[in-house]
Amino acid sequence: MTMALLDAHVPPTRFRIDAIDICERSLAHARRGIYGKSSFRGDVAAYRERYFEPVSGGHSLCGAVRPQVNFQQGNLLSAGFLPGADIYDVVFCRNLLIYFDRATQDQAVSVLDRLLMQKGILFAGSSESGVFVNHSFSSAKLPMAFAFRKGRSVAARKPPATVAKIRPLSARRPIVSVGSSQPPAEIRPPPSPESRADEAIKLADQGHFAEASRCCEAQLLRQGPSAQVFHVLGLVRDASGNADDAAIYYRKALYLDPGHQDALVHLALLMEKQGLKSEAQTLWNRARRLAVARAT
Repeated sequence: MTMALLDAHVPPTRFRIDAIDICERSLAHARRGIYGKSSFRGDVAAYRERYFEPVSGGHSLCGAVRPQVNFQQGNLLSAGFLPGADIYDVVFCRNLLIYFDRATQDQAVSVLDRLLMQKGILFAGSSESGVFVNHSFSSAKLPMAFAFRKGRSVAARKPPATVAKIRPLSARRPIVSVGSSQPPAEIRPPPSPESRADEAIKLADQGHFAEASRCCEAQLLRQGPSAQVFHVLGLVRDASGNADDAAIYYRKALYLDPGHQDALVHLALLMEKQGLKSEAQTLWNRARRLAVARAT
C-alpha cells in the first residue's frame, strides 16, 4: 500500500497505515520487512528495484517505506479495540470474517462501521461481500474489487447501530489493514462438504485465479453440479475482471438454489457495476425478501 501511494506521488506526510493482527509472532515477522524470491511475482517485481535492497535471505524494505506503517497487536472483537470513530479513510479487511460465525461477523462489521469515515471505502475478500451488504454498506462499484461504502444497502436487515462522533486524534487520516493470519483454533470453521470450494476462494483471494478455477472444475467433475461451487466460480471470474462469465456462474448457482443468498448479492453487485439498475434492483428485492424470511 505504501509503495503504491509513493509511486502515485502522495507525500509521506499525507498518509499513514495501521497494520493490525491478533498474532504477535506474525507482526514480528512483518516488522522485519524481509521478503524471499517468491514474494516478487508478476507486476510487483518492479517494486523490488525501487524499494528493496538485497540482504542475506532475500530483500529488505528500504527506509522510505518502513516509517509509514505502524504495526500493532489487536483483537477486533475486544472491548477496547481502537477507541474512537470515523478514524480511517480506507479499511482493508480481507479473509478475516470467513473464520467467524454469523453473530461474530455482525459484531466485527459494527466495529469496522465505527472506524470507517462516512465517505471512506472498505475492501473485503470476495467471499465476504455478502456480510457487508447485509449491514450498512453498499457497493462502491469499483471494477475488479470487492469495495464498499457506508450507507444503508437495500438488502440490509436492520438499521446500523448509532455511533458517537469522535474527532480523530491525528490530523493525518490513516488507512487500516485488519487481519488475522493465524486465527485461534477455536474460531476456525469445521471441515465442510464444500472444502474444495473454500480452498478455491482462498486461492482467488491470493490472486491465483487459474488454480482456483481448476479446483472448482475438479470438484464439479467429481460430484456434479453444485450451487456453492458455481457461486465460487462466479467469484473467481468476478475478481479476475471477467464479468460476463461471472454472471453466468452466479445464475447457474441460483438455478440450482434460488435461495442462495450470496449468489443473489454478488449478482446484484455485478449488475450495479454494469449499470443494469433495474435488474440489480430486482435481485436486491429477492435478497431482502429472503433475508426477512430467514430472520423470522
